[in-house]
Amino acid sequence: EYHYVVLDDIDFKDDIADRDNYVEDVASAQLEWLAKDLAALDPDTPVILAMHAPVYKDNSLSPGTRLKNASELLSILEGRKVHIFTGHTHRSMTVDKLGAASSGHFEHNAGAVCADWWWSYQESGILVSTDGAPGGYSIVDVSGKDISWRYKPTDFSEKLQFRTYDLNNVKITYEDYVPNATESYKSDFQKYVSAYPGSSANEVLLNIWNWDQDWKLSVTENDKTLEPVRVVAYDPLHIIAYTAKRLNKNANATFATSRSNHFFKVKASSPTSTLEITVTDRFGNTYKETMQRPKNFTIETYKNESD
Repeated sequence: EYHYVVLDDIDFKDDIADRDNYVEDVASAQLEWLAKDLAALDPDTPVILAMHAPVYKDNSLSPGTRLKNASELLSILEGRKVHIFTGHTHRSMTVDKLGAASSGHFEHNAGAVCADWWWSYQESGILVSTDGAPGGYSIVDVSGKDISWRYKPTDFSEKLQFRTYDLNNVKITYEDYVPNATESYKSDFQKYVSAYPGSSANEVLLNIWNWDQDWKLSVTENDKTLEPVRVVAYDPLHIIAYTAKRLNKNANATFATSRSNHFFKVKASSPTSTLEITVTDRFGNTYKETMQRPKNFTIETYKNESD
């Protein structure tokens, strides 16, 4: 009972042989067609819209738009229940506007099967996207007007929906990760060194890549509830699995680790306590980790993590 629409929002200009010569927008002819198409549709019929480039920049509470003519597109969609499925960024992002006034859409920007264009696998044998999401794809179940979705990592089961980092053991240094880099490439690495200079504050970082505002996070230490704080962060695993490996070769990191806002921090009382972590998605599915600390920060730790 959904109405499906596919639009092309990679608008090439002039020489189409130049793969970078494009604008992310929906051409006016497509917008005109969409308006006519939806005008003939019952307003209560929900819509699934697929495009390549995303509408929004990020999944903050008040995200800006990335699509050049996003306002025109959203104006045509206004008042309808619409799920927008996009890609392009090689990151995971969910933007829930279903309940917003004069809105009614939800964008699902799925991570890529190739993660960071296979680079992290080539360098370290693990598929990690620039925001720390594992390489993977979305699975969407539609039954009548009911719709649900989940993210499937390619190398792990669907139970792997988040990763944890014991920040007491996360210390990014030039000496450990880019000892062979020239000054120029070390300067590209500086922001990661600044982000993770080493800490003994007993903090734990969680990356929940498919997070939206209807998900829940519970963390307890010795049966005491810890209060999670949402933060913007670089994913530590992607830094050492890809970005550091490239810069250490004095090569450009074309898919360098990017800041994302599907991270959370909690502060434990001890460096050796065990944390019970439960993440619940909007459909009631729960994902758990009994995090025994200290937890090693190595690529092998996350290659071998059980789910």
